[in-house]
Amino acid sequence: MGPELYQKAPWHCKGEVALMGTYRSLRSGLIVAAVLGAFSLVAACSPGGATPSATSATAAPATATPSPSATPAATVSATPTAAPTATPAPTAQAATLAPPAAVPTITTHHISTHAANNSWKAEFDEPVVGGVSAAGTMNTAIDAKVQGWITDIGKAGYNPSILTGKYSVALLSKTLISIRFAVSEDAGGAHPINYVDGISFTVSSGATIQFSALFGNATSALAVLNPQTLTLLTALVGGAPSWSPATSLTKVSTAWTMTTVGLELSWNQGTVADEAAGPVTITIPWSALAGVVSPSGPAAQLLP
Repeated sequence: MGPELYQKAPWHCKGEVALMGTYRSLRSGLIVAAVLGAFSLVAACSPGGATPSATSATAAPATATPSPSATPAATVSATPTAAPTATPAPTAQAATLAPPAAVPTITTHHISTHAANNSWKAEFDEPVVGGVSAAGTMNTAIDAKVQGWITDIGKAGYNPSILTGKYSVALLSKTLISIRFAVSEDAGGAHPINYVDGISFTVSSGATIQFSALFGNATSALAVLNPQTLTLLTALVGGAPSWSPATSLTKVSTAWTMTTVGLELSWNQGTVADEAAGPVTITIPWSALAGVVSPSGPAAQLLP
């Protein structure tokens, strides 16, 4: 019964009014109870409730230490893949690889000089090593040898004296250099006198190689060098050479160089044969020297 009807009915008693109040209180209580019940149900089903949050916090350590079979899946889902970088870091192997060694270059520096009174003159093609870090050391040694020849011509005492020097490369590799020199001195005689010389280097250090460094033991080396030299000289000059077996390594030849084929030994003009033969050169194959070449020496890498 609405308020309007109650106001228009003066005949209602006080009991009816009390009954109406009771009805209204009952209806309001039911509505409040229904609302509270619904709110409790929603709160219980919500993912943000207190009980689910505690379960997730407890489960986190379990996913942080997965079983071996579940490791790939856990890693993928827990740790996103990082974006690739533009320049990947080099591997340890790539970082330790050394660049390949360079083969040295050899160019020519022409020296032309003479005495103030023109009593002597020198024209010399001097080799110049380049392209490697130890080039300066090698060029200093080469220049000292060339200047030695030029100084000697100035002391010859002949007027005029002319010195001509040329070179050729016997061996050029990443590790070894060996250079021949052919020097001619014209002192106004019937013909020039021809000389030989040589110089060899270890490329990495620029050190000049000594003849004795090629062999492990001097006595054993001479036991092979002497018969080999005598055989080859005899065949070359067509008779007995003017040469006697060497008693030391320094007396084997006038000059020496290394080639890929063998050890090259040379003598000045008129030393082991008639002057008409000019300078004489033989080559002993490395295979014949394999037993006496030092395993740790520079020539070991040339053995077959």
